[in-house]
Amino acid sequence: MPIKDLSDLPAGFPERKHFPPVAQPIFAQALLEAWGQVYVPEDDKPHAAPSRIRHSDAGRCARFLGYRLTDAEVSNPLTVADYYRFWIGQLVHTEMQEIAAKKWPGCEIEFITVNPVTDAHGLAISSGHGDLLIVLKDRDGRRYALEIKTLNGFGFQKAIGFRGDAEGPRSSALIQGALNAHLHDADVLVLLVLSIDCIAAGQATKAGFAPWQRFMAEWHYERNQFQPIAEQELARFEAIVTKTDTIGLPARSIPSLPAGALITNPAKGRWTVEQDGRIFSNGSTWECDYCPFQLSCTEDADNGV
Repeated sequence: MPIKDLSDLPAGFPERKHFPPVAQPIFAQALLEAWGQVYVPEDDKPHAAPSRIRHSDAGRCARFLGYRLTDAEVSNPLTVADYYRFWIGQLVHTEMQEIAAKKWPGCEIEFITVNPVTDAHGLAISSGHGDLLIVLKDRDGRRYALEIKTLNGFGFQKAIGFRGDAEGPRSSALIQGALNAHLHDADVLVLLVLSIDCIAAGQATKAGFAPWQRFMAEWHYERNQFQPIAEQELARFEAIVTKTDTIGLPARSIPSLPAGALITNPAKGRWTVEQDGRIFSNGSTWECDYCPFQLSCTEDADNGV
């Protein structure tokens, strides 16, 4: 069989061992600057109602809340990469809320919740927005408060148990959702978690996942489950506001850490549980690395504050 002459065919795709992006982009930088003119960060928006603490800060370190309450200057400002991450989450929220409004006409979107407890000047201790309140009249007639959260792929896989035991939603999301569900008299709290990245098709098939399970999961909490969580956080908020207003900045404590744990090294997120001068347990948390007051907190810690 004669060999065909293929010399006139185009060459294959060139091998690319190293092909970095341009050092001076034209369109990326221009788009970024234009985007910065229209994007409004969540922290720059007004509170849901006049109040001291946002429910979106639920579960955060008490010292972080103390800095916020005293209008302390941010020592670790967010970068454009952080804002981009927040923006993606806001886009998903908005789209899902619009879809829900069409699917369940009459549902409440961005419902407002206000803590009935006030500070010494009569200002509410906290307030927030819930994502959705849906009454399923054709199912059980109960009030479902939905909190929509986005996660990166790794975090989502840990939450659903794709990487070891299912950790569930982040504690901050659960506490925030519990606050809004409790204060809006919901019957069921639903945490709807959406992944920014889909689980690989092959891995999902091997695990027996349906296509939607590659990027979406939800958790349900009955009133007897979420109400104690909300009440505990409301009490914590009140204690933090009272201490900050009358004594000074509160201790460096985060609800998701073991009972009695205090941050002892904000620079590295190190925490310890001590009793009678003895250390019973210790560890580290990622939250300090994402705190806008980390440098200030570290300096205060070094000075015994």
